[in-house]
Amino acid sequence: MESLVDEAAFMAASLYELRKIINEKGYTEEYQNGANQKGIKKCSEVEIYNTMIKNYSAIIKQLTDLLPKEQEKNAPPQDDGFESFVNGRDD
Repeated sequence: MESLVDEAAFMAASLYELRKIINEKGYTEEYQNGANQKGIKKCSEVEIYNTMIKNYSAIIKQLTDLLPKEQEKNAPPQDDGFESFVNGRDD
């Protein structure tokens, strides 16, 4: 579980940095392949961000699934038999 937390922390910091770069540079960049082939494409930071955000979301879901489930508020506690055992003993 510790490695998942480490990865999530790394990805959170990386995503923050990528967002800053994307906000500064924009979502697209010009490219040129050879003399006649040029145009505009999605910038490489956006590609990395899109991939990383999916992986980050998956790790956060894994970590969330590892958390203990909370009992519903005002729900009676589950009977594990201990109270019955103690109350049923003859002294």
